[in-house]
This record gives sequence, C-alpha cells and structure tokens, in this order.
Amino acid sequence: MKFVSTHLTKHSLHHAPLHWLLACLLSPIHAGEQYYKRRYHLNFVHAKKLFFLDIFLILTIIVLGGALFLWLTFRPDLDQIQLTLTPSHSRFKSGEKITLTVHFEEKKGKPLHDARVHWQLPVGFLVEEIRMKEKILSPTSSLFLDSLGPRESGDIHVSGHMYGTVAKDERAIIEFTYTGDQSEKNVTQRTSILLTPRGSVIEGAWHIEPSLIAPGSIPISLTIKNTSDTSTPSISLESQMPSSVQLTGVTTTLGSVQNFWEIPTLPPQGEATLSGTLILG
Repeated sequence: MKFVSTHLTKHSLHHAPLHWLLACLLSPIHAGEQYYKRRYHLNFVHAKKLFFLDIFLILTIIVLGGALFLWLTFRPDLDQIQLTLTPSHSRFKSGEKITLTVHFEEKKGKPLHDARVHWQLPVGFLVEEIRMKEKILSPTSSLFLDSLGPRESGDIHVSGHMYGTVAKDERAIIEFTYTGDQSEKNVTQRTSILLTPRGSVIEGAWHIEPSLIAPGSIPISLTIKNTSDTSTPSISLESQMPSSVQLTGVTTTLGSVQNFWEIPTLPPQGEATLSGTLILG
C-alpha cells in the first residue's frame, strides 16, 4: 500500500504523527500484500493460460445457468387435448342463470377412443340444460363422446342457475378422459374455474322502528323478494337472536315457521313476508 510506504517513516513520525499512526495500523495489511507479491504473484508467462481458464469458467457458468433455467421452466407438452372451461359472464348474482362452455380439441393429429367428459359442479349449481352441436341432452354429470378424430374439436354448453354464498368462491371442475390410439391406458385431463356470486337475486328488507327501550315490545317484519325471472328453489331462514330478545306472534304470507322460516319457492318477482312482535327483556 502506497500510503504505508509513504508515511511509515521517521519524517512522518515527527511532522505528521497522525498519518504515521494510521500507517502503523495498516502495516499488517501492507505486509500481507508484499508477502503475496513475493510468493504467489503470477509471472507473465502464465497469463495466456489464465485467460483461457477464465473463458472456460465463464462458459461453464453460462451453460450450467442455462441448463438450470431450462430445467425449472420446461414443461413437456404431454397433453393431447386442449381443454378449457369458460363461464358466460364473469360477474353474476346468486340465483342468476349462467352457462359453462367446455371446449375440447385434439391437437396432435391422432384419434382418441372412449372419450368421456365429466364435470363436478358446485352444490348450488342447478343444471337445467346440456347442449352439444345444437342437440339438447338430458341433465347429467357425464357425457360419452366415443371416438374423437384427429384435430376434431367440440363445445359442450352446461346451463343452469347458480345459487351460492355471496363473495364465496365455488370451484367447477371438468375432467376429460380418453384412450390413445396405440394405448389401452386411460388418460385424464382436468381444468377448473372459480365461480363467485357478486350479489343475490333474493333480496331482504327489515321493517322496524328505529328505537326500542327495554323492557318493551315492537312490531317487526321481514320481506323477502325474488328479483329474477325464474322461480327459486326452497329457501330456509334461521333466526339467531340473543337470549334477552324474543320473537312472538309470528305469521307469514308464504311458507311455514318452526325453528326456521321455510319457503317452498318464490315465483318470479314474488314476495314473502314474516311478521311478529319483538320483545326485549
């Protein structure tokens, strides 16, 4: 180090003691540097060999890095079927009609045998119609296609009303099972989507006075309305109230009340009202 060679002298000790002290502290590093130069510093005769060695190491690192990248990202295209599942609209309300379109296409130019499509839909998805090639099929959870020619494609439309909890994801799964032209082993491909209701066609409204002083009682009513153009399936509403609150004298315009309010069905734009007296102890 040039700083140590310059200031580790008697002149610096008398005229610049701080520089001399710093040079003294750095002297072990300077001594190690000089020792390295004497023992390990390479001669010019080895420079050519070192150049080729460095190039070889750099190329090795590049090859290994590329191989690692391909290993992590390569996905062999083993699927013989292109399979997609698409809803008729991404935003829908619970109770609205929705159509799921299953598209399949053979993409390797080889025939398929014993082809079958099976779907697992959410519990609240009420299938009303299955259509393929303008033919209406009976509602079922599977459809047999028999054989599928090279590059042949098709669409299956599954329509129905989807009932579910608002903002809760429900998964719809499609499985396509087939046997290859030169194989007897069944192959299954799967795809799925999430169905999330963004609201509901069944709307409710409470009718109650804005204030209630305990102890006391007040009339109360709940109105349920079906805003869709189709009848709903059965509706069950359960009451959960604190132990200090009681609902008495319950009457309904539709359905029956035991431990919960059971409505068999609501017609399009139909309403049902539950009335009673709220007692606050």
